[in-house]
Amino acid sequence: MAAGLAAGLAAGWSGGRSWQTELDAAGEKLRQAVERDGTSAAQRLILSQQAQLAARERDNEQARAQVRAWAAKGAVAQAEAEALRRAAPAAGGAETLPASAAEALSGDPIRVVEVNASLEMLVVDAGRARGMKPGMSFSVVHGREPVAEVRVVDVRAAVTGVVIEKVYAGKAPVVGDRLVARKK
Repeated sequence: MAAGLAAGLAAGWSGGRSWQTELDAAGEKLRQAVERDGTSAAQRLILSQQAQLAARERDNEQARAQVRAWAAKGAVAQAEAEALRRAAPAAGGAETLPASAAEALSGDPIRVVEVNASLEMLVVDAGRARGMKPGMSFSVVHGREPVAEVRVVDVRAAVTGVVIEKVYAGKAPVVGDRLVARKK
């Protein structure tokens, strides 16, 4: 039907009739086709597109709600990290390692296993079993190059959360970096 309309329009325009006359004739043909056939192919296409648009809008709203929820969780995590950062010195943190840090550093190297740059936190592969304690301070090194200074804020059985206190210019900790004793 659409091809017939297009052909009819093209034939009419080439026949010298005015565009308004051709448009009126095309509109009349469309009305007659709709009356004769019920819902036209064009109307079905429009309804289909409207349904797809509504589904996409629902999907987008769900995605926006999920992002809002993640943002709220991120804000809570940042507030907790900041509270831990402020509490670390009060928990006995110092510029040098507590005596038990030597135990933590003995054995296999302590490695970064996760980096959360937005929270300025790292997770390392040593925990309570290796002698990690809140307030301990370390340097993070990549190869032999220091990249950051961190302080322990959350100790679990096998992993520890550390907050990044200082990042050296142009550098950032990455998974696989090692922790070493912080120098005075």
